[in-house]
Parts: sequence; structure tokens; C-alpha cells
Amino acid sequence: MEIIDKKMNCSICGKEIIVTVTSIGVTHQMIEGFVCEDCYRERLKELREKVEDEKFERIKEFMKSDKETLKREVETKEPTPEVQGQC
Repeated sequence: MEIIDKKMNCSICGKEIIVTVTSIGVTHQMIEGFVCEDCYRERLKELREKVEDEKFERIKEFMKSDKETLKREVETKEPTPEVQGQC
């Protein structure tokens, strides 16, 4: 197995990058989808923000439904008679 450094272009911005690959299974295939570190970090940042936004929306919806559930429980709960102390 031979390790090869290949010059390629970032699939997002086109910047030239060096990709280290092994000679097994890649000699007859076109290698695609490699990105430079800057594009990788930017995409990772976007994905993190998207996940945080989705997480916030799910929590907000849960809190809203939980509030409605508690409100219904309070409205449907019948008052319990108070027990008077005996002398």
C-alpha cells in the first residue's frame, strides 16, 4: 500500500489543497468532495447554528405544551374538601 499526496481543488471554493490518500482503490476512481479547512470550519459553524436553532425551537414548543398541560390539570382538578380538626 502506497501513500500518495494528491493536489486537488476544494469542492466549495476551488482553493488548491493537498489530500493524502492510499493507492488502494483510488487509482481508477475520481476523488470528489474534499474541502479546504476554511470551508470545513465554515460549514461546521453553519451546522452548529442550525442545530442550536432547532434545539431552541423544540424546547420552546415543549415548554408551551407543558404549560398548556399544567393549565388543563389545574382547571380540571376539583377542589378537595378541607378536613376540620376534631377537639
